[in-house]
Amino acid sequence: MGLKGPPQAPKPPEAPAKSPPGPDDTPEPPLVRSARDLQRARQFVEPPVTRSIDPGYGGPWDLLAQLLQSGPWLAVLVSAACLLVLYTLWVQPERTRISTYPGPRSVPINAEVQTSYPQLPTAPGENSLIGPPTITAEQIDAILAQYGSPAAGTGRVWVELGIRYNIDPAYALAFFIHESSAGTNPAWAGIKPDGTTTHNVGNIICAGYPTCFNRFRDYPNWEAGIEDWYKLISVEYINGRGVHTVEQIIPIYAPSFENNVPAYINAVNNLVHTWRTEGVRR
Repeated sequence: MGLKGPPQAPKPPEAPAKSPPGPDDTPEPPLVRSARDLQRARQFVEPPVTRSIDPGYGGPWDLLAQLLQSGPWLAVLVSAACLLVLYTLWVQPERTRISTYPGPRSVPINAEVQTSYPQLPTAPGENSLIGPPTITAEQIDAILAQYGSPAAGTGRVWVELGIRYNIDPAYALAFFIHESSAGTNPAWAGIKPDGTTTHNVGNIICAGYPTCFNRFRDYPNWEAGIEDWYKLISVEYINGRGVHTVEQIIPIYAPSFENNVPAYINAVNNLVHTWRTEGVRR
Protein backbone atom coordinates (compact mmCIF):
# COMPACT_ATOMS: atom_id res chain seq x y z
CA MET A 1 0.00 0.00 0.00
CA GLY A 2 1.38 3.25 -0.84
CA LEU A 3 1.90 6.10 1.57
CA LYS A 4 -0.44 9.07 1.36
CA GLY A 5 0.85 12.51 1.87
CA PRO A 6 -0.67 14.98 4.35
CA PRO A 7 -4.14 16.17 3.45
CA GLN A 8 -4.15 19.39 1.39
CA ALA A 9 -6.19 22.40 2.48
CA PRO A 10 -9.11 23.25 0.23
CA LYS A 11 -8.48 26.05 -2.24
CA PRO A 12 -10.33 29.32 -1.52
CA PRO A 13 -12.99 30.18 -4.05
CA GLU A 14 -11.79 32.45 -6.75
CA ALA A 15 -13.16 36.02 -6.61
CA PRO A 16 -15.27 36.92 -9.58
CA ALA A 17 -13.48 39.03 -12.10
CA LYS A 18 -14.24 42.77 -11.81
CA SER A 19 -15.93 44.37 -14.73
CA PRO A 20 -14.76 47.83 -15.83
CA PRO A 21 -16.46 50.66 -13.88
CA GLY A 22 -19.63 52.00 -15.47
CA PRO A 23 -20.87 55.60 -15.51
CA ASP A 24 -23.14 55.03 -12.51
CA ASP A 25 -20.28 53.79 -10.37
CA THR A 26 -18.21 57.00 -10.71
CA PRO A 27 -18.31 59.11 -7.53
CA GLU A 28 -20.35 62.30 -8.02
CA PRO A 29 -18.34 65.53 -7.63
CA PRO A 30 -19.44 67.68 -4.67
CA LEU A 31 -20.30 70.73 -6.84
CA VAL A 32 -22.60 68.68 -9.05
CA ARG A 33 -24.33 67.21 -6.04
CA SER A 34 -24.79 70.67 -4.48
CA ALA A 35 -26.26 72.09 -7.69
CA ARG A 36 -28.69 69.20 -7.91
CA ASP A 37 -29.75 69.67 -4.31
CA LEU A 38 -30.28 73.40 -4.88
CA GLN A 39 -32.42 72.74 -7.94
CA ARG A 40 -34.48 70.24 -6.00
CA ALA A 41 -34.93 72.71 -3.13
CA ARG A 42 -36.19 75.40 -5.48
CA GLN A 43 -39.05 73.16 -6.51
CA PHE A 44 -40.48 73.51 -3.02
CA VAL A 45 -40.26 77.33 -2.87
CA GLU A 46 -43.36 79.27 -3.84
CA PRO A 47 -42.84 81.81 -6.63
CA PRO A 48 -42.91 85.47 -5.47
CA VAL A 49 -46.29 87.13 -5.51
CA THR A 50 -46.37 90.22 -7.70
CA ARG A 51 -49.04 92.88 -7.53
CA SER A 52 -49.89 95.16 -10.37
CA ILE A 53 -52.16 98.17 -10.49
CA ASP A 54 -55.46 97.33 -12.04
CA PRO A 55 -55.88 99.61 -15.07
CA GLY A 56 -59.60 99.65 -14.46
CA TYR A 57 -59.39 101.21 -11.02
CA GLY A 58 -62.46 102.96 -9.77
CA GLY A 59 -60.93 106.29 -8.87
CA PRO A 60 -58.00 107.97 -7.11
CA TRP A 61 -58.77 106.31 -3.78
CA ASP A 62 -58.63 102.84 -5.36
CA LEU A 63 -55.35 103.79 -7.01
CA LEU A 64 -53.96 104.95 -3.67
CA ALA A 65 -55.05 101.69 -2.02
CA GLN A 66 -53.32 99.65 -4.71
CA LEU A 67 -50.18 101.76 -4.35
CA LEU A 68 -50.19 101.06 -0.62
CA GLN A 69 -50.48 97.35 -1.32
CA SER A 70 -47.69 97.46 -3.89
CA GLY A 71 -45.35 99.30 -1.55
CA PRO A 72 -46.16 101.75 1.25
CA TRP A 73 -42.94 103.66 0.76
CA LEU A 74 -43.83 104.35 -2.88
CA ALA A 75 -47.09 105.97 -1.83
CA VAL A 76 -45.28 108.03 0.81
CA LEU A 77 -42.74 109.30 -1.72
CA VAL A 78 -45.44 110.20 -4.26
CA SER A 79 -47.43 112.06 -1.60
CA ALA A 80 -44.35 113.95 -0.44
CA ALA A 81 -43.54 114.99 -4.01
CA CYS A 82 -47.08 116.28 -4.55
CA LEU A 83 -46.94 118.31 -1.33
CA LEU A 84 -43.60 119.80 -2.37
CA VAL A 85 -45.00 120.89 -5.74
CA LEU A 86 -48.05 122.49 -4.10
CA TYR A 87 -45.84 124.28 -1.58
CA THR A 88 -43.61 125.63 -4.34
CA LEU A 89 -46.55 126.90 -6.38
CA TRP A 90 -48.56 128.54 -3.62
CA VAL A 91 -46.07 129.77 -1.03
CA GLN A 92 -44.41 133.04 -1.90
CA PRO A 93 -40.63 132.70 -1.52
CA GLU A 94 -38.54 135.23 0.34
CA ARG A 95 -36.78 136.13 -2.88
CA THR A 96 -38.64 137.14 -5.99
CA ARG A 97 -39.53 134.43 -8.48
CA ILE A 98 -38.10 134.71 -11.98
CA SER A 99 -40.74 134.58 -14.70
CA THR A 100 -39.87 133.00 -18.05
CA TYR A 101 -43.24 133.11 -19.80
CA PRO A 102 -42.38 133.03 -23.52
CA GLY A 103 -45.63 134.42 -24.90
CA PRO A 104 -46.43 138.12 -24.97
CA ARG A 105 -43.29 139.25 -23.19
CA SER A 106 -41.50 140.00 -26.42
CA VAL A 107 -42.01 142.96 -28.72
CA PRO A 108 -40.53 143.46 -32.19
CA ILE A 109 -37.48 145.68 -32.04
CA ASN A 110 -38.90 148.32 -34.39
CA ALA A 111 -42.46 148.17 -33.11
CA GLU A 112 -44.34 151.41 -33.55
CA VAL A 113 -45.21 153.06 -30.25
CA GLN A 114 -48.45 154.97 -29.75
CA THR A 115 -48.60 156.69 -26.40
CA SER A 116 -51.96 158.38 -26.94
CA TYR A 117 -53.91 155.51 -25.47
CA PRO A 118 -57.65 155.04 -25.95
CA GLN A 119 -59.98 155.60 -23.04
CA LEU A 120 -59.85 152.31 -21.16
CA PRO A 121 -62.16 151.58 -18.22
CA THR A 122 -60.67 150.90 -14.80
CA ALA A 123 -62.62 148.53 -12.59
CA PRO A 124 -63.09 149.51 -8.94
CA GLY A 125 -60.11 148.49 -6.85
CA GLU A 126 -57.75 148.13 -9.82
CA ASN A 127 -54.66 150.24 -10.46
CA SER A 128 -53.79 151.64 -13.89
CA LEU A 129 -50.20 151.94 -15.09
CA ILE A 130 -51.15 154.81 -17.38
CA GLY A 131 -50.42 158.28 -16.07
CA PRO A 132 -47.75 160.81 -15.15
CA PRO A 133 -44.94 160.01 -12.72
CA THR A 134 -45.91 159.70 -9.06
CA ILE A 135 -42.29 159.26 -8.03
CA THR A 136 -39.26 161.46 -8.70
CA ALA A 137 -35.90 160.59 -10.20
CA GLU A 138 -34.24 161.32 -6.86
CA GLN A 139 -36.59 158.91 -5.08
CA ILE A 140 -35.87 156.19 -7.63
CA ASP A 141 -32.13 156.70 -7.13
CA ALA A 142 -32.61 156.39 -3.37
CA ILE A 143 -34.64 153.17 -3.72
CA LEU A 144 -32.10 151.56 -6.04
CA ALA A 145 -29.28 152.57 -3.69
CA GLN A 146 -31.10 150.91 -0.77
CA TYR A 147 -31.20 147.65 -2.72
CA GLY A 148 -27.57 147.96 -3.74
CA SER A 149 -28.81 147.69 -7.32
CA PRO A 150 -26.41 147.69 -10.26
CA ALA A 151 -28.90 150.10 -11.87
CA ALA A 152 -28.31 152.74 -9.19
CA GLY A 153 -28.18 156.27 -10.56
CA THR A 154 -30.66 155.67 -13.39
CA GLY A 155 -33.59 157.51 -11.81
CA ARG A 156 -33.68 160.15 -14.52
CA VAL A 157 -33.97 157.45 -17.22
CA TRP A 158 -36.98 155.82 -15.55
CA VAL A 159 -38.82 159.14 -15.23
CA GLU A 160 -38.06 160.50 -18.70
CA LEU A 161 -39.07 157.26 -20.41
CA GLY A 162 -42.18 157.06 -18.24
CA ILE A 163 -43.24 160.50 -19.45
CA ARG A 164 -42.52 159.54 -23.08
CA TYR A 165 -44.65 156.37 -22.87
CA ASN A 166 -47.26 157.86 -20.51
CA ILE A 167 -46.67 155.08 -17.96
CA ASP A 168 -46.03 155.82 -14.29
CA PRO A 169 -42.37 154.91 -13.61
CA ALA A 170 -43.31 153.82 -10.10
CA TYR A 171 -44.89 150.70 -11.61
CA ALA A 172 -41.91 150.07 -13.87
CA LEU A 173 -39.60 150.17 -10.86
CA ALA A 174 -41.92 147.92 -8.84
CA PHE A 175 -41.85 145.30 -11.61
CA PHE A 176 -38.04 145.45 -11.69
CA ILE A 177 -37.85 144.97 -7.93
CA HIS A 178 -40.23 142.03 -7.91
CA GLU A 179 -38.63 140.33 -10.92
CA SER A 180 -35.04 140.45 -9.66
CA SER A 181 -34.85 142.43 -6.41
CA ALA A 182 -33.64 145.35 -8.55
CA GLY A 183 -30.97 143.17 -10.14
CA THR A 184 -29.53 141.80 -6.88
CA ASN A 185 -31.22 138.40 -6.68
CA PRO A 186 -28.50 135.75 -7.17
CA ALA A 187 -31.05 133.63 -9.07
CA TRP A 188 -31.79 136.42 -11.54
CA ALA A 189 -31.40 135.18 -15.12
CA GLY A 190 -29.77 138.50 -16.04
CA ILE A 191 -26.54 137.90 -14.13
CA LYS A 192 -23.71 136.73 -16.38
CA PRO A 193 -20.77 134.55 -15.32
CA ASP A 194 -18.40 137.53 -15.39
CA GLY A 195 -20.62 139.46 -12.96
CA THR A 196 -22.08 141.87 -15.51
CA THR A 197 -25.80 141.94 -16.26
CA THR A 198 -28.13 141.91 -19.24
CA HIS A 199 -29.81 145.18 -18.10
CA ASN A 200 -33.08 143.28 -18.65
CA VAL A 201 -35.36 144.81 -16.01
CA GLY A 202 -38.41 142.76 -17.02
CA ASN A 203 -36.91 139.36 -17.93
CA ILE A 204 -38.05 139.80 -21.54
CA ILE A 205 -37.19 136.79 -23.68
CA CYS A 206 -34.96 137.00 -26.75
CA ALA A 207 -37.60 136.62 -29.52
CA GLY A 208 -35.56 138.07 -32.36
CA TYR A 209 -33.49 140.57 -30.39
CA PRO A 210 -29.98 140.80 -31.90
CA THR A 211 -28.12 140.09 -28.65
CA CYS A 212 -29.26 137.57 -26.05
CA PHE A 213 -27.94 135.78 -23.00
CA ASN A 214 -29.46 132.32 -22.77
CA ARG A 215 -33.19 132.86 -23.37
CA PHE A 216 -33.32 136.55 -22.50
CA ARG A 217 -32.50 139.82 -24.19
CA ASP A 218 -29.10 141.29 -23.47
CA TYR A 219 -29.15 145.08 -23.69
CA PRO A 220 -26.07 147.29 -24.08
CA ASN A 221 -27.07 149.54 -21.16
CA TRP A 222 -29.78 150.22 -18.60
CA GLU A 223 -31.50 152.84 -20.73
CA ALA A 224 -32.10 150.32 -23.53
CA GLY A 225 -33.39 147.69 -21.11
CA ILE A 226 -35.70 150.09 -19.29
CA GLU A 227 -37.13 151.49 -22.53
CA ASP A 228 -37.84 148.00 -23.87
CA TRP A 229 -39.97 147.29 -20.79
CA TYR A 230 -42.00 150.47 -21.37
CA LYS A 231 -42.37 149.53 -25.04
CA LEU A 232 -43.56 146.04 -24.08
CA ILE A 233 -46.29 147.40 -21.82
CA SER A 234 -47.32 150.07 -24.32
CA VAL A 235 -47.34 147.97 -27.51
CA GLU A 236 -48.30 144.50 -26.31
CA TYR A 237 -50.61 145.18 -23.38
CA ILE A 238 -52.20 148.63 -23.54
CA ASN A 239 -52.50 149.06 -27.31
CA GLY A 240 -52.40 145.41 -28.30
CA ARG A 241 -54.66 143.80 -25.69
CA GLY A 242 -56.50 146.76 -24.24
CA VAL A 243 -55.36 145.97 -20.68
CA HIS A 244 -53.73 148.62 -18.53
CA THR A 245 -54.11 147.78 -14.84
CA VAL A 246 -51.80 145.80 -12.59
CA GLU A 247 -54.62 143.33 -12.01
CA GLN A 248 -55.11 142.80 -15.77
CA ILE A 249 -51.48 142.74 -16.90
CA ILE A 250 -49.76 140.50 -14.35
CA PRO A 251 -51.83 137.32 -14.97
CA ILE A 252 -50.61 137.51 -18.59
CA TYR A 253 -47.14 138.86 -17.86
CA ALA A 254 -46.43 136.28 -15.14
CA PRO A 255 -49.01 133.47 -15.54
CA SER A 256 -50.12 131.26 -12.70
CA PHE A 257 -48.48 128.06 -13.95
CA GLU A 258 -45.13 129.44 -12.79
CA ASN A 259 -46.01 132.37 -10.52
CA ASN A 260 -48.07 133.24 -7.49
CA VAL A 261 -50.17 135.81 -9.33
CA PRO A 262 -52.03 137.31 -6.31
CA ALA A 263 -48.73 137.72 -4.45
CA TYR A 264 -47.15 139.39 -7.49
CA ILE A 265 -50.07 141.83 -7.80
CA ASN A 266 -49.99 142.64 -4.09
CA ALA A 267 -46.23 143.16 -4.12
CA VAL A 268 -46.35 145.67 -6.98
CA ASN A 269 -49.34 147.56 -5.58
CA ASN A 270 -47.89 147.65 -2.06
CA LEU A 271 -44.56 149.03 -3.26
CA VAL A 272 -46.19 151.81 -5.28
CA HIS A 273 -48.66 152.62 -2.50
CA THR A 274 -45.85 152.87 0.06
CA TRP A 275 -43.77 155.19 -2.11
CA ARG A 276 -46.76 157.43 -2.79
CA THR A 277 -48.02 157.68 0.78
CA GLU A 278 -44.92 157.32 2.93
CA GLY A 279 -42.26 158.60 0.60
CA VAL A 280 -38.79 157.10 0.32
CA ARG A 281 -36.39 156.90 3.23
CA ARG A 282 -32.98 158.18 2.27
